[in-house]
Amino acid sequence: MEISKTTHGKDRLCLDGFTYVIKKKSNGWIRWQCAAARNLNCKAGLTTDEIPIGNPRSFKDHNHAANHTKVEVQKFRDEVKDTARKNIGAKTQQILTSGIQTLIADAPI
Repeated sequence: MEISKTTHGKDRLCLDGFTYVIKKKSNGWIRWQCAAARNLNCKAGLTTDEIPIGNPRSFKDHNHAANHTKVEVQKFRDEVKDTARKNIGAKTQQILTSGIQTLIADAPI
């Protein structure tokens, strides 16, 4: 389970090849909905503890297959965007190289 940021700065949860965005926060817990809720009409979601984010509990099944590659590509894009924001003026090649090195370092052996 990993937390990253969307392009709008919102939290995104990645778990088992699916991505989720926050639907609702309440007293000590977060309700997440599948990121494909609009595009694929997926009703899946889960609930986690709020602090620290953990203990995921599913409450509906997905109507589509998990896509681990899509999750990894999203993480790469997030890393490249974050590096570009932090290093204004850096060359594109340096930013991409940094993203690729992070991707390789995180890859399972």
